[in-house]
Amino acid sequence: MNRLRQVVLTVALLGLVLGAIGILAIAAAPGAAIGHAVITIGDHEVALSDLVGGMAGLAFAAFVVALVLVVVVPVAIAVPLLAVGVGLAVGFLAIAFSLALLLSPLIVVGWLIWRVARPAPLATP
Repeated sequence: MNRLRQVVLTVALLGLVLGAIGILAIAAAPGAAIGHAVITIGDHEVALSDLVGGMAGLAFAAFVVALVLVVVVPVAIAVPLLAVGVGLAVGFLAIAFSLALLLSPLIVVGWLIWRVARPAPLATP
């Protein structure tokens, strides 16, 4: 199962990176409609048609870094936290079962005393 999850995440990340490369190729093509797109961040505007050479590479690198931050970092945080949670649950279950095993003779003795001390059930005719 772990191997399957790793393969699926790898294929998904590879697909996203290839999609980003495709979008950049379309944006860099002369006369492309997406080449006239403008990205506005705060007061700063970046037109995709203005990106050439190193700027296009830098934009692609920034996109890949953002993609890795969105996909890989949450998985890298969630998997160890899940492992710690499962470990704590197993530890608590082990403590509960050992406590039940330790107290089981006392429970049996208490049940036997209760059976002897309770009033006898009435006989039905």
